[in-house]
Amino acid sequence: MYKVHIMFLVCYIIALIAAYFMKIYIYKIATKAIINKKLSTGIFALFPVEGEKAVELAKGYINAAKIVFWFVVIFFPFLFVISIIQGSI
Repeated sequence: MYKVHIMFLVCYIIALIAAYFMKIYIYKIATKAIINKKLSTGIFALFPVEGEKAVELAKGYINAAKIVFWFVVIFFPFLFVISIIQGSI
């Protein structure tokens, strides 16, 4: 195995762990916002959102976390395989 392959695997594992923990953290925040119907995280800490708008934004946070996680899981290895097939690595 080339050093580039090992480096890619290390970076991929770090990105995968970061995406997973981000997903867990966002789920925790979003479920808390859905239950309390109040979103006060991030930019919303300055301007809290309450009611159904908070629930809608929290569900959007959950969807965004899912998209980022699956993008990391599927797309990064796909790029690696394509680069191996083309012979650039």
